[in-house]
Amino acid sequence: MARDTNRKLILAGLFVALGLIIPYFTGHAFGVPGTVLLPMHIPVLLCGLVCGPKLGALAGLLTPVLSSVLTGMPPAFPVLPMMAGELMTYGLVSGLIRTRFTRAVYPSLVGGMMAGRVVYGLIFAALVLGTNGAFQGASVFAAVSMGLPGIVLQLILIPPIVLGIERLLGMETNRKEQTELLFAGRAYEEAQDAIAKEGTSVVLIRNGEIIHRADGRGVSPLIAIYEEEPTLFKDALVVDRLIGKAAAMILVKGGAKAAYANTMSKAGEAFLQKNGVQIQAGRVIDLISNRDNTGICPMERSVMHTEDPDEGYALLQETIQQLRKAN
Repeated sequence: MARDTNRKLILAGLFVALGLIIPYFTGHAFGVPGTVLLPMHIPVLLCGLVCGPKLGALAGLLTPVLSSVLTGMPPAFPVLPMMAGELMTYGLVSGLIRTRFTRAVYPSLVGGMMAGRVVYGLIFAALVLGTNGAFQGASVFAAVSMGLPGIVLQLILIPPIVLGIERLLGMETNRKEQTELLFAGRAYEEAQDAIAKEGTSVVLIRNGEIIHRADGRGVSPLIAIYEEEPTLFKDALVVDRLIGKAAAMILVKGGAKAAYANTMSKAGEAFLQKNGVQIQAGRVIDLISNRDNTGICPMERSVMHTEDPDEGYALLQETIQQLRKAN
């Protein structure tokens, strides 16, 4: 872990250095304005995607500030505030999407680029309003129009560079090894044995130790845990007999790090993966049926059309109340 952190710190420093060198080189060697090729954007986006949101945001802030101090570009005002906000958002959001939602590079890259442009626009609007319209600068539309060659270049170059760096440094292998370590050890084996027997349906593990056991049908034990002590889920490995989307909603809302289920639904699997939860399952099924096997489980049906854990949890509570009244 320490080795991986040190490596990312070194890479982040390298990306900041490239963010200073590349714009200077393209501007002086080829005479291409930075507003066209956007050379400072590429190292910052790479940093967010490879090193994560914190270092990505830091690189996004430091690169334009250092460049402004050392080379005079971008000008300290009014361009620097807009660029600093934009690039910091690039690094933060691209890294956040890739570490929390999907490992795919393109969605993370595009999400970061779009978020950065939004922040650029907000800062631009604030400067216009703050100067009673006297501020003169490139609007979002103008900046995007001028920078189209650079945007195309980013979409073409960045994904293969990210994958190449990670392959070269073995970073993807390290992630796989870390995932495998989550689903191993004495506590994990004990938890699997426990849910195979009567009396325990869910076990929570943190830092290699079992911290909680519960029993019950469906999502009731998970809801009970969340109602009584929601922090138990934080960074925990949840070992359960059955996980569908309803259970997945609770795990994500509670901040679980990983989940194992003897049986997991495809919807539950997809939701956990989307929200950055590491998963393993004995088997994956299409859907979870109700107790009579006459249709889909009512808890699953209640969260079928939402992707928001908070909304999903509220819907689960409503469904439980309705089922209690019906009985």
